[in-house]
Amino acid sequence: MKTTKVLVGILALALVSGSCFGRHGVGSALKAEAPAGTVEILAAGSSAWQPLASGKRVAPGAGVRTAAASSVALARDDGARIELGPATEIHLDGVTHLTLSSGRVLANVRDNPMAVVVEGLTAIATKAIYRVDAGFAVRVGSYGGAISVSQDAQQVVVPDFRQVEIAGGVFPRESVPLRIDARDVWDQKLLADALLLDGELRKYGRVFHSEFPAQARDPRFYLAYAPGQGSVITAWLHAAGDPADVLFAVLMAKRLGGSSLQDLIGLRSAGATWGLIARSKNIPMKDFLAMVVAVLAPPAPSPSPTVGGSNGNGNGNGNGNGNPSTSPSASPSSRPSPKPSPTPTTPSPSPSPSPCSAIDQLLGRCTSAPLAVRIGGLRISL
Repeated sequence: MKTTKVLVGILALALVSGSCFGRHGVGSALKAEAPAGTVEILAAGSSAWQPLASGKRVAPGAGVRTAAASSVALARDDGARIELGPATEIHLDGVTHLTLSSGRVLANVRDNPMAVVVEGLTAIATKAIYRVDAGFAVRVGSYGGAISVSQDAQQVVVPDFRQVEIAGGVFPRESVPLRIDARDVWDQKLLADALLLDGELRKYGRVFHSEFPAQARDPRFYLAYAPGQGSVITAWLHAAGDPADVLFAVLMAKRLGGSSLQDLIGLRSAGATWGLIARSKNIPMKDFLAMVVAVLAPPAPSPSPTVGGSNGNGNGNGNGNGNPSTSPSASPSSRPSPKPSPTPTTPSPSPSPSPCSAIDQLLGRCTSAPLAVRIGGLRISL
């Protein structure tokens, strides 16, 4: 709590010291950039809204609004940018302070702060990218950097990839994981890797269900990846609606090398997606997908020579051409079972004997193409 108050105090001091900002390059107005659709400005002292053109300066005291399916960015001289989403209206109180009447804004600020006020709540930050959404509830979310959120005498700090929502006048005591949506333009732009990983993991989760239904519900299967965590795994298997969540949690804990499995479960239970957790823990998407693939479909064994009769040239291969024959079990359409086997009692998934199972199709093993994962238009070799 002491740290929170100190941070809020520093940010507040920076904000009220606006008279110094001119010397730090914030300028005296914002410049309109990339207006799309219908974007209008209400100049200070004017009663008529006018079209806002690219490059026009927006001085304190002015209002800016966008229509549905419209947007605009307001750039500050120090490089800070404020993006207005569709159906948004703001009032520019100053170059470091604006009021959001409706809609949503995305603030990207550097050394100098920007405060967004909405319904009596103030969100302020430096060196951060954050969004403020005004709707049924007010949401403040961080894409990076700490955001101070205050209302009356109540304060909370929102760290990286977390958010707070205020509805019905109830101020939250702490932040929760950032809610992300593949349809949201800002999430697409700032968290594309997290959204892509979430999409791929949904596919692998479905394969885990369909190919290994018995093992997915057996706590012993997961102990190969999280030794000594049997009680935690068992409890969460009973509580989780999706056993794939347990698989991804134990693999992520293993990847992090000692990270608390309970902490990861807590983040997931609080609403964080695995893509967001991986992003916050700096786990590359390709690395984590490779771990999942190694469990569900480990690489086929290398072909082994078969001892046969001599062909008369000193090579006992039995095929008459001097080359070792390939074992039938190494054909492209076959695959071994996932095999975490730390103890004799640990079950190994036994996939269906289909020549082209769900995991084979997902990995492209039903063709002669090399093993790879396709993510949108991107093909990643594993």
